Amino acid sequence: MTKYTIFLFCLITTAQNTTVDEWISDYDLALSSQQTLINGYADSDGADQEHYYLAWPYSGILSAYRAKGRAVDLHRIFDIPMRMIDNSVQLNTRREWGSNRFQGWPATKTGNVNVYGQGLWESYIWRYVATMLRLTKDKAFLAQDNGALAGTTYQDSWNTIFNFIETNIWEKWYTYASNGEPVFRVNTHMSSHWARLGIEMYTLTGEQKYLTHFQQISFFGMPSTSNYSGSNLRAQFSVDNGAYEWGVGWGGTPMQDGSHAADMISFFVESYELGAYWNATDITRLSNTLRVMWTQSSPPALTFFVDGTGDLLEIEATFGDWYTLARHDSNIMARVQTSFTSYNTTSQRRTLLMGTAALSQAYQDNNVFLKVANTNKLNKILLLRKR
Repeated sequence: MTKYTIFLFCLITTAQNTTVDEWISDYDLALSSQQTLINGYADSDGADQEHYYLAWPYSGILSAYRAKGRAVDLHRIFDIPMRMIDNSVQLNTRREWGSNRFQGWPATKTGNVNVYGQGLWESYIWRYVATMLRLTKDKAFLAQDNGALAGTTYQDSWNTIFNFIETNIWEKWYTYASNGEPVFRVNTHMSSHWARLGIEMYTLTGEQKYLTHFQQISFFGMPSTSNYSGSNLRAQFSVDNGAYEWGVGWGGTPMQDGSHAADMISFFVESYELGAYWNATDITRLSNTLRVMWTQSSPPALTFFVDGTGDLLEIEATFGDWYTLARHDSNIMARVQTSFTSYNTTSQRRTLLMGTAALSQAYQDNNVFLKVANTNKLNKILLLRKR
């Protein structure tokens, strides 16, 4: 990246910046155009990667709720995971499990056939659902009637979803193989999904096993029983001109593509806000990485790789989580204001982008409806302590 220079985002003065309410209006339009597709994903058997794709609009919906706290979005953030659970089936017995006690979604997509499902697809959507549980835990609104969902109140739904994640996402995949391959993954971004699930479940339960997993992937190093013993996210980063670069694989090559890197960015931002190891310096350097990549404003486009190389790609759903950095960087938020308000796409990408923009603007306005709810008073010293 040495031949690329980081440029400062200039604050562009306009008659009026887009407000949170205006972002929400754009989000509503995007969501309404995609509601049938989203419902189809949620009601599917998950066999063809539908739940993976559902993660993009779900993240946008969760962000919109966090920004404004509207009842309609509250229902959506519970309705979608409840529908996925309703469409899960009892899985066949595995030797490692000892019984057929787990639920899931067998995968039949060409190249991904597995009668037990795909851990990647499940971690991709359920990490966001776990964040939802953490943010809504013990809130008074959980006592409200949950409409047509199973049970009576949103607390009933919360309990159902929590129990499902604990058993049918975490325990199922953690015990799937002796080398931990479903949860200690070949690529950095895939492993970050499980690190995020780990820190979310730790804040919900206080159980050490979840914290240990977060620590192993973040900075301790993966266990010797895994295929990637000692590898961790911290060790992957190098700094060039104030920006992070890293590879897709644990050996540092090839260079990380920006699309999959976005999945890691929201993990780092949520962890930073929790006080969970990743810190303000990390957020600044990741923000600088976004500056390096974001070389075209109209239509907004990022370079393919995080070091500023490769072809330009228009902003898609898979880039959306990069803009969680705008919560803590007013210059990035200013560029979001000027680039996204005129950016037109009718796909689920806009649901994610508009929801993310609404929440980031709410952070900048210091007026977030649902901010960090650290129910276990996470201890930074514990997170930094070596084993």
